[in-house]
Parts: sequence; C-alpha cells; structure tokens
Amino acid sequence: MRTAIVLLALLTLGGCATAKPIQTPGGAAGYMIDCSSTRHWTACFEKATETCGGPYEIINQAESGWGRSRTLLIQCK
Repeated sequence: MRTAIVLLALLTLGGCATAKPIQTPGGAAGYMIDCSSTRHWTACFEKATETCGGPYEIINQAESGWGRSRTLLIQCK
C-alpha cells in the first residue's frame, strides 16, 4: 500500500503532456503540445519526439503565468 501511495505521488508531481493535431500558421500539419501540468520543458520535448516518432521543428514555444502554462507548437520533419 505504501508503495502505491509513493507511486501515485510521483505520477501526480510529474504530470503529463498532451498533443493535439493542429494546422500551423504556414498551413502545414503540426501539433500543439500542452505541458502545463508538468514542472519542466523536458516533458514537452519528450512528448514532441514521441508524437513525431523522431525529429521535429519548433514553430513556437510559449510560457505564461510563471510557468503555469506551457505550450509548444511543432511540425514533424
């Protein structure tokens, strides 16, 4: 039981990033990565790599609210 509580706490602290298909300003297919629930940009970059299955180009990277809102607009290469 104690292990389950520790695991749940770690997962809650780590958060997760989500990817939503979107059209980039240039008209190409891309993804909006939302990692507002995470503590570091690393989760965004990992989700971008996972979503694209490899390399990607960052179209826009934004942070607001003292790090409470983080988004990454990407296009897969």
